[in-house]
Amino acid sequence: MALGKGNSGSSGREGNVSCVLKVEGLVECTFLKRRNRFVVEVLWENELTTAHLPNTGRLKGILFEGQRLLCKRQASTRKHPLRIIAAGRGRLLSVIDTSLHEEVFRLAALSGIFPWLEEVEEIRRNPRIGDSTYDFLLLPSQRVVEIKSALYKTKEECGAYPDAPSLRGRRHLEGLIKLASKGVKTLIIFSVGVPRMKCFSPLDEIDPMIRKLLREADAKGVMVRAFGIHLKSNEGCIAVYDSNLPVIL
Repeated sequence: MALGKGNSGSSGREGNVSCVLKVEGLVECTFLKRRNRFVVEVLWENELTTAHLPNTGRLKGILFEGQRLLCKRQASTRKHPLRIIAAGRGRLLSVIDTSLHEEVFRLAALSGIFPWLEEVEEIRRNPRIGDSTYDFLLLPSQRVVEIKSALYKTKEECGAYPDAPSLRGRRHLEGLIKLASKGVKTLIIFSVGVPRMKCFSPLDEIDPMIRKLLREADAKGVMVRAFGIHLKSNEGCIAVYDSNLPVIL
């Protein structure tokens, strides 16, 4: 089952959007090892130090010894001097920081980049609806939005989610299904943070329940969409390279 109609690699409104979010003050460092879910050891200016990893996924194929990272300096009051933003070789990097995936969506939605989204005048963060908190509420449509970052690359060149079993992801999908059954407009979006992906697909070998829930969500009226982003290392900007990646369910 395929949803959406992608336009990867093409020019124009969907395929070749310039900078959506500028990230200032990036510094380059080298990944050494992961201490735990949130802390990694890096080499920065020939010194061993630590960096905050704002992503709880396994990041297989993205984080490995010797990998190039782009990081932001953190305030001296922070426990770790750096925060990881992106990783990869060459000019186009994978966007690691999940908060930046959310911010790119917010800015892009307000700019009207997404062809599948109604006009957005205002976006409220973290609305509490029932027993759950979601990422955004779009106004005036009153659409409830949850965003998931996809940072796994399949052999078919699809961005995939999740790269670790996700009970939280299941709960959010179940919540959106319940809301949709009550007539609430709902949307689950996968922000594919790996450059040049051609599609999005759930990763069955990690969590087969996600595909089942996505199929149920689609059948119950939850909009399921994906878009692709990368960081242009020479400009320090995050761009939407495909605003409508095909979703393979």
